[in-house]
Amino acid sequence: MSGSDTAFGGNKDGLLPKRACAVQFTLGAYMQITSLRQGPAHIFLSFGVVAVLAFSSFSATAQATYYYDYPGTINGKSKIESLDDGLFGDEVSYIEGGVGFRVVDVVANTSVKLPLQFGRTMDPFADNLDSSDTQDREADKKIMILGPRWKPDIPSIVGVYPTRDGLYTGAKPRCSGGTLSPLAISIPSSPPILPYNFWYGMTANIPGHGKEKIWPLTPGSVVPSDNITYKFSTVSNWRVSCLSSLKNGPGEGYVIALPDGSRYFFDWLALRNVSSFSTSLATEARKEMYFLATKAIDKYGNSVIYEYDPVNPTHLTRMLASDGAEIRLTYGANGKLAEVVSGGRTWRYSYATMGGGKICNM
Repeated sequence: MSGSDTAFGGNKDGLLPKRACAVQFTLGAYMQITSLRQGPAHIFLSFGVVAVLAFSSFSATAQATYYYDYPGTINGKSKIESLDDGLFGDEVSYIEGGVGFRVVDVVANTSVKLPLQFGRTMDPFADNLDSSDTQDREADKKIMILGPRWKPDIPSIVGVYPTRDGLYTGAKPRCSGGTLSPLAISIPSSPPILPYNFWYGMTANIPGHGKEKIWPLTPGSVVPSDNITYKFSTVSNWRVSCLSSLKNGPGEGYVIALPDGSRYFFDWLALRNVSSFSTSLATEARKEMYFLATKAIDKYGNSVIYEYDPVNPTHLTRMLASDGAEIRLTYGANGKLAEVVSGGRTWRYSYATMGGGKICNM
């Protein structure tokens, strides 16, 4: 190749311009592709005369080319989503009509499609069931790991039960019996006090899916074809079946199957003291029961394991995905959540000394 016209990939010194891509292919000892310029391919062959040859049929050696998914790896990290009606973490339940707040603090980098994250929820209009007993309030300080208002957004089933009811003690099948409601309170020489006066039902919370009330499964409802007996459901068709035992307490537990094929196993029990139900005729002691998930499995067999402190059952200590990704949680001497660690990063929580120890900084 001769001449000074750099359109042919050369210059006066016979060197390639900086922007040219010098890739060399060789066929025998005669034919050579000397340069490929950016843009439409121009192929020049030194074979005595300039000729055009389709080179798809000959063997060639060249440096390997690697392709990167730039939009997925780079643009995806810097994408700024548009603001919506949940700008401050607020959300409106179209099922119950209430307003609440849900904030996700930590999301782990995992290939598992199940939510591996830690967040908080708050219902500012929920009934205040805090016990008036001083000892109960002191005990609750270690139970309520985020202070008096915020609650951890972890998979759970929650309900308030009289402490002498069989569903609380485990003496009565709380799942396989087909009923979630406690018995009425008997009053001598008076009509009984019906459960709707002191019981608020059972509520399931699953991060990424929301919070829903659990109801008895109506006859003829569509259920998964997996030979499992389902007893309860929610309005979004979360189907609830039974576990024969809990890992740390008496009685049965629950399994929730979601429409996407994932399952959550609720077999870890934690209790919180709440106010007694009192009337002029009777006083009934109650506790709030937390059935916490210890495992979640998607339809492909991927899993997330939830671990808790046996001494303080509400203290979630680790969430571990089947690909090795994890979130670890540690607590201070006051029982409050102190740190969340994931992927080499640490999130620290601090609390106000006044106002019951509410979160003041993170």
